[in-house]
Amino acid sequence: MTSRSPAPRSGRRRALALAAAAMAIGLLAGCGDSDDEATDTTDEPASTTGGQAAADEFCAAGDELRDDVEALADIDIVADGVDGVREQLDTIQDDVAALRESGRDVAADEIASLETALDDLRTAVDTLAGGDISADNARDAIDAIGAAGRAAGSVRTELDQACP
Repeated sequence: MTSRSPAPRSGRRRALALAAAAMAIGLLAGCGDSDDEATDTTDEPASTTGGQAAADEFCAAGDELRDDVEALADIDIVADGVDGVREQLDTIQDDVAALRESGRDVAADEIASLETALDDLRTAVDTLAGGDISADNARDAIDAIGAAGRAAGSVRTELDQACP
């Protein structure tokens, strides 16, 4: 009698590793340098109601978000497993919440879009981690990675404009 459990587990690990790598690449691409996308680059503070302190808080939250998105690429999926990916997604979602709270009047639409995209990405990762590795679910994960990357890029553009 042959056991099939190692192959599916190995396949699941490979799929999760691929998803984590693609997620990191997609989000990093979204947070990459976007010189050609800059539109209005004024030296206005990030918050018109909170002055420089609010601008500093917003920019610091943006720096944390960038650092934690970059850390996603450093996750060792074999050693840390899907829990490592989930923990880093939690950290990134916390960063986005801090960004939202610090800059309500700056990039509110972009931040809301990023929150939605990260929620969708979390769902896709959880689905794959649960062992439901179908072509449709893999496509959903890839789509979620792309949407999160695009949303992160929009937030990055706003950060670049608001934070010197």
